[in-house]
This record gives sequence, C-alpha cells and structure tokens, in this order.
Amino acid sequence: MELRQYWRIIWRRWWLVAALVLFVLLISLITYEESTPVYQATMRFAIGVEGEEPVDAVSGQGRSDAWLASEYLADDLSEVLKGGDFAARIGQRVDFDGPAGVIFASREHRIMTVAVTWSERSQAQAIAEAVGAAVEDGGADYFPQLVGVEARAVLIDGPAIG
Repeated sequence: MELRQYWRIIWRRWWLVAALVLFVLLISLITYEESTPVYQATMRFAIGVEGEEPVDAVSGQGRSDAWLASEYLADDLSEVLKGGDFAARIGQRVDFDGPAGVIFASREHRIMTVAVTWSERSQAQAIAEAVGAAVEDGGADYFPQLVGVEARAVLIDGPAIG
C-alpha cells in the first residue's frame, strides 16, 4: 500500500480519530490531580573513630584500624538511619510522625549522605535538623561496641532543602 491510500483511509474516517482524541482528553481532565510539592533536605557527614596508632607523616601509614572502623561505622550507621526505630525516635524529637521511608542514607568511604523527603518545607527542615543532631550524638545507642571509643559524625554540608 502507498502512503496516499493510508491518507485516504484516515481522511474518510476523520471523525473516528477526532472522537478518540476527544475521549482521551475528557478522561485526562476528569482524572487530573494536581501534584503536591515534595521537598528534600540533604546533609553530608564525615564519620570518624579515634585511633591510638600514630600517623607516619612521610609514608602516610598508621591508624589504619581507625580508618577501617570509620568506614564500617559509616556503613552501619547509614543502614540504621533507614530503619523504623530511628524514624520513630526522630518523630518524637519533632513531635510528629515520620514514616520509615522518609529518611534515606548512603555512604561513600567515610562520608555519609542523608536525605530527608517530606511534603512540607518547614517540617522537612525540622526532621533534617533532628536527624543531624541524632547522628552527631554518635550512634552509641545503636552500637554497643562504641562504648569507650571516641566516634564522631561531623556535619560537612547541609541541611540543604530543594
């Protein structure tokens, strides 16, 4: 078949094409819902564990156990932040409930990135500040092996809301 024949078929049945377009337009208008804005507050923390081994300035060696423990702590802490218990504790700090999926954390080496997603800007800010304070407390509530060890989380960036 040639393109001209296709065009003639469509031209003869123009009303069918127009009806289909109008039907889709009508259904779209009926089911349209305006989307609500979603805000995301992001923060970055440097996670560290104090070591006792001296650092050799020339070779850069030393404190390898502290560096490795810091990576383990950042990895484990990023998993704790995603959990329901942590979200419940944050909800108590800010006086409103935040479901477990609101807080997301990931890490790269000893740097942990935390993202808080919420539908209201001021509440996203409050949740992010509460998360920041909880993380800077060191996480000793979740990790009994940190008793007697100096572990710190230092806020590098944020909370930045977008």
